Amino acid sequence: MSSLTMSPPTNADSPAHDLRLVPIAAAAWAGAWFGTSLSSADRWSALVLLGVLVGVVVLMVFAVRRRVLIAGAVAVALVGTVTVGTLAAWRVGSGPVADLAPTRAVVTVDAVVRTDPQVRTGQFGDYATVRVRASEVSGRGQTWQVRTPLLIIVSGDKTVGAWRRVIVGSTVRVTGRLETTERGSDVAAVLRVRAGPDIRAPPGRSLLLVERVRTGLRAAVAGRPAEPRALVPALVLGDTSAITDDLRQSFQTTGLTHLTAVSGANLSLLLAFVLFGAKWLGVRGRWLRVVGLAGVVVFVALCRTEPSVLRAAAMGLVTLAALGAGGGRKGLLDFPPFDGHLT
Repeated sequence: MSSLTMSPPTNADSPAHDLRLVPIAAAAWAGAWFGTSLSSADRWSALVLLGVLVGVVVLMVFAVRRRVLIAGAVAVALVGTVTVGTLAAWRVGSGPVADLAPTRAVVTVDAVVRTDPQVRTGQFGDYATVRVRASEVSGRGQTWQVRTPLLIIVSGDKTVGAWRRVIVGSTVRVTGRLETTERGSDVAAVLRVRAGPDIRAPPGRSLLLVERVRTGLRAAVAGRPAEPRALVPALVLGDTSAITDDLRQSFQTTGLTHLTAVSGANLSLLLAFVLFGAKWLGVRGRWLRVVGLAGVVVFVALCRTEPSVLRAAAMGLVTLAALGAGGGRKGLLDFPPFDGHLT
């Protein structure tokens, strides 16, 4: 009776490193840099020229064997990131706010608060930074309707205390002096103010509910020592408002700053709990993905729309889309070579 023997895998049997995504990633990085680094005057002409060149290259390699897929993916990544980067840079680099900032104009701004105030300690005392989206700007005898991101810097102990009570989503009116930002910034200008906010409208009910949850978490650890009281909201919800400069410096020294930024690990734990609970209750099929989608929405609402949160949410949505889709399908770059015939 013969026996079936299996030989151990050799180096020849082991798969080599797959570097096909390297040019795609490089194209994405290059496109993002290119789109955000040009001046406003040169950006559109450069974008059109680049699009034409990429289109010509793609057409030239379209009928070439296997690498046409990689070339097409590189072209899509390049054009997509250049376009997105260009639009983002144009959004903050043009308009009345960007024009007034170099002159340090004093303006009155109606804006919607987008982030929680972050309190810092500077050379002249505490100050706070708040990101807002301006909807109306008045200055130099004119008024403009805009939709422009701004960074408000608040100074003065009493003023900082007043701003710390502002809820995300509130519409406020402030008066301050505009200043320019560094090249590549994601805001159009800095607005320095020395007065408390004039709240014109409260946030919506959903944002009030989110704030109630965040306030409840802070209240739950209010009796703890200073460091746990600051760390628990930061680790769970990304609420770093209570973290002191000394604690922040300790995290930077030890290389653990990433722990205070909400990321995919937080979403993974949340989705694992939500999906396990849904399965235990008998939820199956597409409804399981609906429950997971609701979990992602709640996650973004509670942790704010920070870049790390949105990145984690995007990866979570990809995972949810893959649920039940089958694991045997091939990826974009795994198709056989094009033989010149369409079937």
